[in-house]
Amino acid sequence: MERKFDAEAAQRLLSPERVESLDIHHLLALLPLRPYHTVADVGCGPGYFTVPLAKFLRQGKVFAVDVQEEMLLMCRQQVERARLSNVEVVRTEDASLPLAEASLDGAFLAFVLHEVQDRKAFMQAVAVTLKPGGWCAVVEWQPGPGELEGGPPPERRLGRQQVETLAKTVGMRLKEWRELNAAHYLALLTK
Repeated sequence: MERKFDAEAAQRLLSPERVESLDIHHLLALLPLRPYHTVADVGCGPGYFTVPLAKFLRQGKVFAVDVQEEMLLMCRQQVERARLSNVEVVRTEDASLPLAEASLDGAFLAFVLHEVQDRKAFMQAVAVTLKPGGWCAVVEWQPGPGELEGGPPPERRLGRQQVETLAKTVGMRLKEWRELNAAHYLALLTK
């Protein structure tokens, strides 16, 4: 995950405007989550998705994974404020995940894939951590001309065909594609 965020950028990731642009609870309702699942929030940042995931996974566990210690610190603070005990914060490197093989029911990648240099290696690392039949939710920016508010430049955005091809190269398949709004989509992959 190439891009590094400073404290000001991290606060924007937790802003009310972001909540308005992407309904977290609607998004989670689209995932094949069960309260007892073990899920990794890969590229968790300051915990924007980690906390709602952990609240849903009452009997499960969330691994909050990121490359930046500053983001992990903010995530820990969010988790502590919410008084959640089912979150483990984990630091990682770009194309690796320090999680056990076949240990996850699901992986949640929100606005991460466009940041990764070696997408194939990264997705392979994710696939290895998934149990057979496990799922991977990719939330990303819609492809298209011009930059959408705060999004990556068009050349870094991935379209449906790119996501589907990437999934196939690591032994996954595209199960579902949904446009969440004018700026974002959800690709649900399965192993």
